[in-house]
Parts: sequence; structure tokens; C-alpha cells
Amino acid sequence: LPHLVEMLEEPLADPAPLYVEDICTAARADGMKVLMSGTGGDDVFTGYRRHQAAMLRKRLGVFSPIVGTTANVASSISPNVLRRRLEKLGYMLSGDENDFLHKSFEFSPCHRVNKLFNKEAFSAKSSKKQNALKVALKESEGNDVLNRMLFMELHGFLPDHNLIYTDKAAMAASVEVRVPLIDIRLLDFAHNLPINKKIRGKETKWMLRRITEDRLPEGILNRPKTGFGAPIRQWITKDDAPLVQDVLFGQTTRERGIFNKYEIHKLFKETKKGTVDGAYTLLSIMMIELWCRRFL
Repeated sequence: LPHLVEMLEEPLADPAPLYVEDICTAARADGMKVLMSGTGGDDVFTGYRRHQAAMLRKRLGVFSPIVGTTANVASSISPNVLRRRLEKLGYMLSGDENDFLHKSFEFSPCHRVNKLFNKEAFSAKSSKKQNALKVALKESEGNDVLNRMLFMELHGFLPDHNLIYTDKAAMAASVEVRVPLIDIRLLDFAHNLPINKKIRGKETKWMLRRITEDRLPEGILNRPKTGFGAPIRQWITKDDAPLVQDVLFGQTTRERGIFNKYEIHKLFKETKKGTVDGAYTLLSIMMIELWCRRFL
């Protein structure tokens, strides 16, 4: 994790860049200086669960909050992974369309995150100008809910997350990664596509799949989506690593005064018990503190 902060120069709470660096290091050892990436395919042509949720909300219409409440009730009696997904769906479906879109891009609910800050830090955070995601939310009003979400991808998740870590992690291995799926001409083309050319039922990236049917084997074309995941929950809650204890609860973190130590302890205990899934939130806190230690 300290290496991740050093490489990215910002507190990005995602293990994926470590995999990108490994891939690029292996490629460089084989003499390859340039790689191509599919980054952008999901963001432009659909590919995330939130895009399927957007289509679900569109079909549900005024019944969306009712289904959201049902999902919340069902989550209380479901196993861990399903519980997390049902809780997220229920949270997203409660409220109007703007609430839905904003919540779709939250990994942890704002009400849970905000109380982790000390008052002074929260006040400073709240006084900042609107971020690009909120601006995109406003600028996209009047469009279809899925196209609004894709517009927000292009102004939020894609540039602030995927593109940043892909570029920096690749450059750390002296490899250039090119991203043909966000060529400006392709973006213009995709923007004007009918929605049913992007997603049909549960099938995302519909057009991309159709135009590659005669080029890719079935096992590649329709395999389940797999991200660059890592056992974050185990790192945080089961390994009892000295780094986790020091960065979350150590004296340096307490004296810095950004976070509310009581709320962090509470979230850590609830995550350890399994009553709350706060592993990535705790990872975010760790990355912020590690960044402060390295760059401040």
C-alpha cells in the first residue's frame, strides 16, 4: 500500500494498479513498450452493474422506491455477497432520479462516510466547490437515465479513476498503455447510439459483442466480468497486519486530526463482525493517511 501511494502520488483506494504494474512489468521484460487496453469499453458502451440498475429503474418507474425497500428487507436474510448487492440496490432505488444517479457512484453511503471526519475536516470538505460528477449530473438533466449515467462516467469514474491508475502504473514499468475505445470519434459515435445498441436486458456492451462475434471465441466473448480484485476484507479485518493497526489507529493518525477515531474504531469492529461492509472505506482512510505521511 505505501508503494501504491508512491506510484500514484494520490490516495486512490483500489488494488487494481498493482495488477496493472505487474502486467506491464512482465510485458516490458518481454520487450514490449506499448500495450493496448480496453479501458473505456464499460464506461462508453455500458458494462457496470449500475448500468443494469439504471435500466431496471427505468422499467420500474414509480415503483422503484417500493422495489428498493423490498431489496433492503431481503438483504437482511441473505448471505454476505448477495446481502451487499441487495443493500446497494435498495439504497440506490430509494429517492428520485438524481438521487439514484448520485448514489450509483458512491462506494459507501455518504451518511456513513461523512461521520468519519472530524468537524473541522468535514467543514473544509463541505466548503469545496461542486465536483465534476455533480456538474455532469446537472448538465445531463433531461436525457435518458442511462445516458445521463454514461455522461457522468466520462466526467467522473473514467478520468478520475481508471485512466489515472492505468497510466501511472504502466509508466512506473516504462510501458505506454493506449486506450482506443475512448478515441474522440468513437465517443461521438457511441453518444448517438440508441440505448438498445448498448444494453439489452442483462447483456451489456451489446454492439461491441455483436461486431466481435466472428473474431473472438465464445469463451472470451461471453465470460463473466472479472475485475482486478484483491482480498481487501481479509487484509483489513483478518490478517491483523501491523500496518493496518498503525495507519488506522496509530498516534500519527490521531494527531493529524482528519478523522474521528471513535467512528473509525466502530466501523472497524462492525466490519470485523460482518454486520457492515466497511473494508473499502477503511482502505480509503488508510490511503489518505499514507499519502499524508509520504507527501505532506
